[in-house]
Amino acid sequence: MQWPHLKKIAFRWLFAYLVLYCIQLPPDWLWNRLVPWTGELLGVNATYRLNGSGDTTFHYVQVLCFVLTALAAALVWSLADYKRSHDHRMYLGLRVLVRLSLGIALIGYGAAKVIPSQFPPLALHRLVQPFGDASPMGLLWSFMGASAPYTIFSGAAEMLAGMLLFFPRTTTLGALVSIGVMSQVVALNFCYDVPVKLLSLHLLALAIFLAAPDARRLLNLFVLNRTADPASAETVLRRPAFLRAAFVLKLLLLAGVTVSTLYQSHSRLQAMAPKSPLYGIWQVEEYALEGEARPSEVPDNVRWRRLIIGRSEQFAFLERVNGKRNGYDLILDPAAGKLFLDSEFAYSTPEPETLRLDGSHYGRALSVTMRRVDESEFRLINRGFHWISESPYNR
Repeated sequence: MQWPHLKKIAFRWLFAYLVLYCIQLPPDWLWNRLVPWTGELLGVNATYRLNGSGDTTFHYVQVLCFVLTALAAALVWSLADYKRSHDHRMYLGLRVLVRLSLGIALIGYGAAKVIPSQFPPLALHRLVQPFGDASPMGLLWSFMGASAPYTIFSGAAEMLAGMLLFFPRTTTLGALVSIGVMSQVVALNFCYDVPVKLLSLHLLALAIFLAAPDARRLLNLFVLNRTADPASAETVLRRPAFLRAAFVLKLLLLAGVTVSTLYQSHSRLQAMAPKSPLYGIWQVEEYALEGEARPSEVPDNVRWRRLIIGRSEQFAFLERVNGKRNGYDLILDPAAGKLFLDSEFAYSTPEPETLRLDGSHYGRALSVTMRRVDESEFRLINRGFHWISESPYNR
């Protein structure tokens, strides 16, 4: 077969780009120098920031670097190998790389949902946060965390798609399932402003790349009601011994990726499990500043309404009567009975569900008595599932 020159250049650009993206070559330390330098040429600050966002200026400039580097590689490759009639075997090898890269990514993301560490149960501060104060991303995380079965279902679909991609015979099915689950993920990321848009778009594009050769067959089968020809069984490896060895290696890789990602997700979930000794939503009942009681009914910019201490002992939320809420680093010393929030307090628990703080708040004596709120009283937690609903319960 003879490929047109333009097709060869386009394929070689795509090959170089996907290799750069999937394998992340060259290493990070080089990109961490090249990308900021490119950003300076463009007049933007492209410094790398490790903060959980995959959509920083660094990442967009890095994609531009991938595009330009792949273009340069394609031109050099085409000039050096202009006599070659086609790159079909390179294409087959690229499909293997894309299949395994996408499969590993989907299994990893799916495992974080099957064992719900990506979307853990609702944090206490979410339960008392005014609905309108939540960010779109925070609302999405609360939506997913409120239903473990739905989270597990979505993760199982991602893991199934990833597993199907490991084997040539199930690649088309795996690509179609991948397009389905990743279209949902891309829509959520865009509609709820989750900063993983670049990654999810690339994963969706990889799934479309794998399904594209079967577009005519799928159209015949699902739309035109025509006979679909068998798919090509051509592979990079041709010797039976090599094919058997590759099959065994893929099985081992699939098992290793599945077990390791599930274990990592379980470990993250277990790390969240220990609760602070003062875990809970503490509702203020008595608040005395300089010995003067300050009732909750009176508008006040100082008086506390709630103290929210989650699973972590390092952070707490303090909500005041006026609705303002601030997060503070929390230092807890149970042995000394000391708690440092924005000031140091002595704390005690006169009763199991009562917390008392005594200390000096900005130079003024403060005494606070609080009672723990039963989190199971929240409708979002106690509503549960009902087969029969005589009327909608939409609150």
